[in-house]
Amino acid sequence: MMQRTEQALKDAQELLRKIDQEQQQVFYVTVVLLVLAPVQETLDRRTRQVEAALAAAGMRGGVAVFRQEEGLKAAGPWAVLPSGIKDAGTRNMPAETVAASFPFTASGINDGSGVVLGRDRDGGLVLVDIW
Repeated sequence: MMQRTEQALKDAQELLRKIDQEQQQVFYVTVVLLVLAPVQETLDRRTRQVEAALAAAGMRGGVAVFRQEEGLKAAGPWAVLPSGIKDAGTRNMPAETVAASFPFTASGINDGSGVVLGRDRDGGLVLVDIW
């Protein structure tokens, strides 16, 4: 418990430094992942895989137990964020962190058409149209 509190304090101090010194914008962000499966056993396995991937990246995730309807509303295209989900997982994040979290920030070179020449050092595809 003490270790989590110390880490939260360090995170808050770093956030304040970014706001003060770097003039960073701060966003209140909630990330919701929707895990789907045709049967319960597959759902349980996939949920464990997602939790393991999050833990490997140094993040924590929580399952919306008894809040499945709220979770579905939050993950769906309805632009609804129920208070139960918001309270469980919303965090302050600096703009640079929010921008880096979008999937389209992946590396690589893509002309939109052309041939695949290989991968860059980060694993992104290099597609080049020489014409």
